[in-house]
Amino acid sequence: MKLMKKVSTVLLTASVAAASMQMPVSAKELDGGKNYKVMIINFDPVFDVEGKEVKMHDLMESWNDPYELADRFADAMSDVSYGNVNYTVAEKIELNEFPADKEGKAYTADEYYKTFVEACNASDGRYWDYEGWGKQDFSFDYDRYFSKYDVYEKVNSGEIDEVWFFGGPMTGVELYETMMTGKDAFWVNGTPLVKEDCRNFIAYGFNYERGLGEMLEDAGHRTESIMSSIYGKPDYKKDYSEYNDWEKFTAYDLVSKGNAGVGNVHFAPNSKSDYDWGNTDYVQSYCDNWLNYPDISGASKTVNCSAWGGGNMEEHHRWWFKHLPHAEGVNEETGTYNNWWKYFSLEYLNEESEKVRAITQCTFDSIPDVTYTGSAIEPAVTVKDGDKQLVPNEDYTVSYENNIGVGTASAVIQGINGYEGTYVLNFEIVPEEKPEIDIPSDSQDTFMSLLMMLMRLLFSFL
Repeated sequence: MKLMKKVSTVLLTASVAAASMQMPVSAKELDGGKNYKVMIINFDPVFDVEGKEVKMHDLMESWNDPYELADRFADAMSDVSYGNVNYTVAEKIELNEFPADKEGKAYTADEYYKTFVEACNASDGRYWDYEGWGKQDFSFDYDRYFSKYDVYEKVNSGEIDEVWFFGGPMTGVELYETMMTGKDAFWVNGTPLVKEDCRNFIAYGFNYERGLGEMLEDAGHRTESIMSSIYGKPDYKKDYSEYNDWEKFTAYDLVSKGNAGVGNVHFAPNSKSDYDWGNTDYVQSYCDNWLNYPDISGASKTVNCSAWGGGNMEEHHRWWFKHLPHAEGVNEETGTYNNWWKYFSLEYLNEESEKVRAITQCTFDSIPDVTYTGSAIEPAVTVKDGDKQLVPNEDYTVSYENNIGVGTASAVIQGINGYEGTYVLNFEIVPEEKPEIDIPSDSQDTFMSLLMMLMRLLFSFL
């Protein structure tokens, strides 16, 4: 078995009983954006081979240490998110067992190893092609493990923010790449687990048979699902002028000729099929405009696979993530965050007290005309968010422009605390009305008499 490491024979002499232990570790604080705490649950059963204990992730030379993968993934996400998403491991749970399905069924070490050896021998190392494996499905019992290791309580208390499962291949139970659990849970490339009394969180299903590129792909599909929930599933058949920002970002030349953006996780701007990241054909793409978001008005450029790693999965995914908008504030046209990492992290769902709304989404009572006084005029404004009337200096501030002379003046309303953005409310300063002079009737008679006298004198000289 030359493909196996630390194992000199294919004979499993004894199976080791499954056991688990919790290994809490201190989390280091990272500079930059928000820090998200992770619980790792690692299915890594131990085999006894000729008196040596060999963990499952060490069975094959090409397989990886799960904790090294976790560190690499955390570093990569901090890098590609420009420091918006920083992960630290808050707790490790090391399981000397195979994952169980919803019926409680799981491989024993003896059963798995025997089948694994047969698969390697029968398929010249291509163990995944062997037909003797048990049924592989998505019946992993998430709730069983979340309940057993107090995940719901720890998520609600803020002790952890995500769960990362690690396991090996062909274990009979396949985890979703990503799935959401919580009161607002929805599909993120995995069936959601709705828990009304739990804060929303993401669970990854990582495989230490695979590498960092596949982990980034999992994160990419998570992003696609979440952003589609914000903007809607992309529809590239309509006119490009009607595309929303997510459609413009994910457009690729095959579905929107001449209008490629960054593409999606499977399709680069010039891809002709799934995973075609190495295509050398050149196309026009607006990809680099997204580095300046929300200003995406720049011209397109000619690109091919040399821009995103020449076909390397990891490099393409890093390139894709680094084009994800990460600017400050709220888009005044759409009311959405300019920093899409707030969606990736589920911050927009979980942190209601910190949830920021665009002030432009509110309603404003018009200001009646105001009479000129010669001094600065500062009328009060009324701002409502639905039925809620906002409070000045708590939800917004007001400054005034051109508010002394006659003409159009402006109240500039700036959102603060839970509101962002600016709204300009115009009003009119009108001239002061001159009072009419009321001349008494006897005064009018006197005036007319004098006028007639002057006219007679004038005509006498002619």
